[in-house]
Amino acid sequence: MSDAYSQIADTQLQYANACLREAYNLAGRGRVRNLIRKSLLPQMVEYRGCKIHLHPHDNFSEFAIWRKGRTPEELELNWLQETFAGRSLKVLDIGANFGLYSLFLASVLSADSQIHAFEPNPILFERLTTNCRLNGFDNVNLNRFAISGDTGEATLSIKLRGETATNLGEAQLTNDPASTDKTNSETMQVQTRTLLELTHLHGADFAKLDVEGHEACILMPFLEAAEDEALPQYMQLETVNLGDSAKGLFASLSDRGYENVFQTQRNIIFRR
Repeated sequence: MSDAYSQIADTQLQYANACLREAYNLAGRGRVRNLIRKSLLPQMVEYRGCKIHLHPHDNFSEFAIWRKGRTPEELELNWLQETFAGRSLKVLDIGANFGLYSLFLASVLSADSQIHAFEPNPILFERLTTNCRLNGFDNVNLNRFAISGDTGEATLSIKLRGETATNLGEAQLTNDPASTDKTNSETMQVQTRTLLELTHLHGADFAKLDVEGHEACILMPFLEAAEDEALPQYMQLETVNLGDSAKGLFASLSDRGYENVFQTQRNIIFRR
């Protein structure tokens, strides 16, 4: 009987989600859409063969899966699957969010792969941890600190719209707390470490960095000082928030032998 009730509840939830998606798409921009999104409850979904405890109300990537059944980075994930599926790799997921890349790579790589995920936001770190446990991925090493250019502490700033965050994934790291608009942001202090000091991460096969414009702060000191054997073979960088740092970062990557092998509107994958 309990299984029957569970199936009924699941069917009702699917129907409610379908109605909410239709209402959201018909509403256009504005207050109605905001109200619909705020009303969305956590729910279990399956995405690319992985179970995800989804929270679509406050995180863009999770919301995209709820709304469209896919993320804005499907092209990148397809490329990674075609290039790396079945291989045993050492992976760095810097800015892991709720675990999209860690979960996906754990599902397509060999089970003896090492995946090191870094997420300093405690809410997202909890989601990352839950999602890895749901799938039994015990080869994902979970780290609740930020990778940065210095070791110590930094301020993580999350933009608020009203009294709540609508995209936890766009949190930004800064060493200058005075530069943060505290009237429209929630801030917290987080621990930071550098790639250079974390020698067990050296020589990764693939490193993905999605840290809302902090990529150059992480990579520039590392690229300047690291030995050749410490550098990742492949690196994926989110480019939409690089701003003025892009030119210098790309020049440093080129100097260390990296070339662009795949590019989308959001990311570039480099190979050395």
